[in-house]
Amino acid sequence: MFFHKEDKIPKNGQPCLLALAQWKEVLAVNLTDPFLCAKHAAKLMRQQGSGCIINIASTRALASEAFTESYSASKGGLLALP
Repeated sequence: MFFHKEDKIPKNGQPCLLALAQWKEVLAVNLTDPFLCAKHAAKLMRQQGSGCIINIASTRALASEAFTESYSASKGGLLALP
């Protein structure tokens, strides 16, 4: 079993003030990291013949709140991973 729970919420999430670097950091931590971990864990699970990957998202994946757009986008992407 592989369990992944990690969050990055920007300090100033207002879209008009959010720097591209902040956007990328949130997506890197909340979406790219879980993808890479699952990718590598899946290889080991295939070798074993079984396994389970659990990623934790957020209710904001389905409905964003003000100034959490990058966070919400990353968690929505997490739900879209197979």
